[in-house]
Amino acid sequence: MLKKITTTVLIILFFILIIYGYFFFKAQNTKIYTAIKAVPTNSSLIIESNNFKDLLYEINNENIIINETDNIQSIKKIKNSALFLDSLFTNNTDASQLINNKQIIISTHVLGTNSVEFLYLLGLKNAFEGKQAIKITKNLLLKKGVITKRNYNNTSIFEVKSLKNKTDKNIYFSYKKGIFILSLSSILVEKAIRQIDTKYSLINSSDFRKIAKTAGKNVKANIYINFKTFPKLVSIFLNNKNKNKINSFINFANWAELDANFKKKSILLNGFTYTNDSTNNYLNIFLRQKPQTLEITKVLPENTSCFINIGISDINLFFNDYKKYLDKNRNLHSYNKQITQINNEYNIDLQDIFTSFFDNEIAVVYTDNVDLNNNVFMVVKTKSKSQAKDELFQILNNYSKNKNIPLSGLTFNYKIDAEKSYKIYEMPVKYLPEKLFGNIFSSSKAGYFTFIDNFLIFGNSHKALKNYIYSIVLNKTINNDLNYIQFEDFLSSKSNFYFYSNIARSVPVYQQYLNNNLKKSIKKNLNTIQKFYALAFQFSSNNNMIYNNVFLKYSPVLKKAANTLWESRLDTTINFKPKIVINHKTKAKEIFVQDLKNTIYLINRSGRIIWKQNINEKIISDIYQIDYYNNNKLQYLFNTKNYLFLIDRNGNFVDRYPIKLKSPATNPLALFDYDKNKDYRIFVACENKNIYVYDKEGKSIKGWDFDKTENIVHSKIQHYVINSKDYIVFADSHKIYILDRRGNQKIKVSNNFSKSINNNFILDTRKNALVTTDNTGKVYYIYFNGKVKSVSIAQCTKNHFFEYKDIDGDNLKDFIFIDNNKLKVISQKKELIYLHTFKNNITERPILYLFNKDKKGLGCVDTKNNKIFLFDNNGELFNSFPLEGMTLFSISNLSKSEDKYNLIVGNKECFLYNYLVNN
Repeated sequence: MLKKITTTVLIILFFILIIYGYFFFKAQNTKIYTAIKAVPTNSSLIIESNNFKDLLYEINNENIIINETDNIQSIKKIKNSALFLDSLFTNNTDASQLINNKQIIISTHVLGTNSVEFLYLLGLKNAFEGKQAIKITKNLLLKKGVITKRNYNNTSIFEVKSLKNKTDKNIYFSYKKGIFILSLSSILVEKAIRQIDTKYSLINSSDFRKIAKTAGKNVKANIYINFKTFPKLVSIFLNNKNKNKINSFINFANWAELDANFKKKSILLNGFTYTNDSTNNYLNIFLRQKPQTLEITKVLPENTSCFINIGISDINLFFNDYKKYLDKNRNLHSYNKQITQINNEYNIDLQDIFTSFFDNEIAVVYTDNVDLNNNVFMVVKTKSKSQAKDELFQILNNYSKNKNIPLSGLTFNYKIDAEKSYKIYEMPVKYLPEKLFGNIFSSSKAGYFTFIDNFLIFGNSHKALKNYIYSIVLNKTINNDLNYIQFEDFLSSKSNFYFYSNIARSVPVYQQYLNNNLKKSIKKNLNTIQKFYALAFQFSSNNNMIYNNVFLKYSPVLKKAANTLWESRLDTTINFKPKIVINHKTKAKEIFVQDLKNTIYLINRSGRIIWKQNINEKIISDIYQIDYYNNNKLQYLFNTKNYLFLIDRNGNFVDRYPIKLKSPATNPLALFDYDKNKDYRIFVACENKNIYVYDKEGKSIKGWDFDKTENIVHSKIQHYVINSKDYIVFADSHKIYILDRRGNQKIKVSNNFSKSINNNFILDTRKNALVTTDNTGKVYYIYFNGKVKSVSIAQCTKNHFFEYKDIDGDNLKDFIFIDNNKLKVISQKKELIYLHTFKNNITERPILYLFNKDKKGLGCVDTKNNKIFLFDNNGELFNSFPLEGMTLFSISNLSKSEDKYNLIVGNKECFLYNYLVNN
């Protein structure tokens, strides 16, 4: 019996111990709340991380953007406040272990009118960790000041007052129900404590829950934006005029969640925005619109600082939903009133006019023009240029009749050149885009318009539109900019909304909106800010939500704008000396070039591409103009490795051309007109060691009796007339050939030598000799009696360049050598006139330019460094040199000005530059 009683008692005690243990450990393990429970519901911006240590590592060590902002004190201050936990916990082992793999939330709040404060929340496993967090924080802050404790809503709040620096903010921290709370604002700590005790929090907010479900799980941070309070946060950084505007814009959407990805030179955020379709949110307008492919960048100039593009798949549905939005916000009456007023005044239906020609895209565009009144444009993609023009002319025609003024009074003709012009029209209805599409277009007065292909362009003045048009004519568009192309790769090709800002170019635009303190900070830190290439924000409708992309890119290389008259963009870069040619119709000078993809271009003096075509091979000769038909019309003659080409001014091949060579060419063709009667002779050396001579029709000349060269000929064949006698001169790698017109040897040189491969023969009329160099740089004189003399001037490598010109104006020719990175000019007395050392080896021959009888310029190009040089008679650089450029350049007078010359050169970024060089 006793045994039974004893057994029963033991069983009872066992269950008592189990029950006691349950309640004991239950007391120790408080019900776990996610830290989001403590976030006050009016928070503007929330950052959540479940891997705070890795996030901090990426921010502090991997991402250049975050580190670069440390140079800007105003941003550094915000960053340090936002990452206060980093400075407090990460350098302490116990604290670091405590936060490891824990949920940490940083929420942003506007207190008062202009104060931004942060609330830090740490989700913990149990009450033990809570006590540990309090203890660790106390120990860490003991050295900072005096710690006191007070009770608030049955919860202890600890306050740290600084003893060393009275300007330091106090620190407040607490723990409640599994959440550690810390802030530099006692108000936020108290709000968090109250929030934990309330029934309604973000956890049970249906709007927040919908967006939280879309959050990425394997990212370093999730960012939540509360669009009902976010405008107030943004307004702190704006001036009074724009502060009031954005404060009233609380009906943009409900919540957004963005997954944060930090790369070395970029920050990418993407995620969804939820907009409740039963409310009066602006984004509801786009819920029923399909994302559109961006095409408007075809006509956005390269100097675009920022733009906002709206993609609309159904324009009628857009206007219908836009009016619903206006109605819910009590703005529909005023909208309808101004539209009706326009309709009545011009006897039109403005909305019908736009919907008839609208084709999915409309954008407001800012350029970096310093005249801020003329840097705003609106671009509309139309179904048809002619249809859009007819519809808009209803307004112009009715205005013309009402005001009794001719239509020509509203029309301006912008003449690019003799062959190309654009019509610009004055629009009587000012601020038309804003009146139709809303405040997003309020900066566009749109007083004038024009058409570029099927794009309708509005500008604030006809002068502004002229500059805009000219950029497009020169192909200087944003979608041809390599930096923009690479930037756009990180974004979606389709969107309903696309904001883009080239940060360096956009500073003047920003300053129109920012408060004085921020403007001063930008001015002070302009060099740092200009290292950030661009910021973009996109959104697209997606299953009753909005999908977002935000991308910020860092690019530390600042490119200064070249001081050019114009810059014409080609399809790719060029490695070709631009050739100045004559328009036989107008006698105007034009430019012939070839790019690296073997496309040839004819460009007029305004920089407009007249035509282009691909010829599949690289040109290896100069460009010659000949009169093929003997009618004073000129064609372009040149050769590639395998063909002779003759092309007329319209870009068409002349009959029989291109002509296939009998063997691949090894040198540039030479063109001779012996008797100046247009009976042309074309000389080409080929791989089979033959020298072929053709007439202008590409037929082999009979009577040319030359056999073969002993070795390959690389340099151009030359023709000289001395005492009415013709001399055909060339050389292979070991022998000099001086022939008559029929190919017979005319002079046998007494001493053959290995002529340098990069250099030609130069006639010295004083000495009646041909001058060149050998592979070592030794100068040779070949006299017309066959004698050869040599003189050592400079020791060179076999790839040197040699010229023989009068540089210093003493009427004696000087020796000009370029070898590797050295330029030497030496007189006949063997005295050094000047020496210049370049950063890199020079790979193109020097060119001498004659401005007048007293002024010359010696031109060189450092291709690797993208710099061109022009030296005067004394070896000093011309004013403003070196300039940007990577090809040999041509200098000519395109505008017939006597004291100003145009320098035409290729640039590494696919541009052909036209610089002005003063005489």
